[in-house]
Order: sequence, then structure tokens, then C-alpha cells
Amino acid sequence: MEPSSYSASFGRYLKAIRESRNIAISSVADQIRVSVWHLSLIEAEDHEKLPDEVYVRGTLRAYAVYIGVDPADIIERYEINRNAWLHATAAEREILSSGRYSVFRMTIALCVLAAVAVTSISLFEKHAHRELPGPATETPEVAGLADFVYYASEIPDEAGRSDSLQAGAFGNRMDGWIHLRLVALSEIRVEIHIDDGEKESFSFNPKDEMRVEAKEQFRLYVSDVGGIRIYLNDHPLDVDGEPEQDVNIVIRKSPPEDETDDIDTPA
Repeated sequence: MEPSSYSASFGRYLKAIRESRNIAISSVADQIRVSVWHLSLIEAEDHEKLPDEVYVRGTLRAYAVYIGVDPADIIERYEINRNAWLHATAAEREILSSGRYSVFRMTIALCVLAAVAVTSISLFEKHAHRELPGPATETPEVAGLADFVYYASEIPDEAGRSDSLQAGAFGNRMDGWIHLRLVALSEIRVEIHIDDGEKESFSFNPKDEMRVEAKEQFRLYVSDVGGIRIYLNDHPLDVDGEPEQDVNIVIRKSPPEDETDDIDTPA
């Protein structure tokens, strides 16, 4: 079915579920580390002002996982909605650039836009009244000591230096944060502690992706080390361990001077 004749709500759907669970938009923004303004654009489905597609997909995945919605379903809705918007916008541009403002062509363009709006509303109402998905299942507690400890300061940048915290992460932003990207290869459970915050538990499906940031450290529990790829400051992190092995991982900014943890630290 062509995108011009079919669309689905993604932002309003997320908003309806968030509000039904009494979750403030500011809480979502704090948890997934995205501005409230960007989340408002997503909930309004404002493609005109939304940033690039890759950023929106990552934000939608994190948003969906946090409030307990299937990320794959939300991404599919977003792609259908965006393609319909692009199709309608292209049709409008063609009419305006041609200089032929015939009643017939204008009517076609308006019909396309009306079809997108009506279908989006009907799908939104249909899904808003179905049974809402539940939150992720709780995962085991993270142990006091990790199986593996990694230091962001030891991840080399493109020039081979060990100062990637200052020059490597996400477009060479000199922000001093530790940036982590998690990409699921299979169905897994992940538990995340960011700095001194509360633990968060997530259920990932294959191809699900999440980006998170920390000032000092991450503590992760992964139910299957072979089912996930971890990128630290845009560099792949090779975690020792066998497939289907559950591990605890600590990722810190740099080794403390008085490091005393009795843990094997990979070279």
C-alpha cells in the first residue's frame, strides 16, 4: 500500500500511553536524556522541525522502551507516517513549482493530505483503545563487583590517542560525557545504572537500539553478552564472555588513583 494512502500515528500514540500512566514528559526527557522540546515535536509529529531520521529513530526507541511500548511497532509507525508526509510535501512542491494552479491538481493534493490526516486519526483511536503493553520485566540485581570494568579514557580516538572523552564522542563534541550505544542482536534484558541514578530495566528485541550518556560511569547487567553490541564513545567495545552468558559491566570515565577492585580489567 502506497504511503500516500496510509499513515499511522507514532507521537500521539506514545503521548496517549504516557498520559494514561501518569508519566510526565519531563520524566521521559530526564530518563532518556533528550530535551522536552524534542519530545514535544515527536508527540506533535512535526516532521518539519524534527531533526534527522537517525536521531528520531533512536529517541523513539528509548521513549518506547521506557514507557513499555514495542519499539519496533513505534519505528514502523514513524516510517509510514514520515513517508506519507514526504509524499504529500513533494506533491505540494511540484504543484507550486510548476506554476499551474489548476483546481484539479490542487484538489488532488488536498485529498492526499486529507486522507493522511483521516487515516492517522482512525489508527490512533484504534490503537489508543487496545490493551496497552506492560513495562519491561524486572531483571536480576547487579552484583557489587562487575565481571568486567572498562575505562572510557582508554578508548582511542581516530588518531590513536587516548583522549577520546575530549575529542571522540558524537561528532567530536567536547562535552566530557561518556556516550554509550547499545544495539540488540537478539532478545535480551539489560539493566542500566547511570552515575548515581536509579536502576532501569529494559527488554530488547533484535535491532532495538538505545543511546545513553553519563558523567562518570555506567553499571550494566546484560542477560546475554552475545546478544548485544556496545559502542563506547562511538567505538565498539569488545566484552569478554561466552554467548548466552550473563555479565555485569562497569564503564567508568577513567581509573581512580586508588583503584582497589579485585576485578580482571581487559587490556
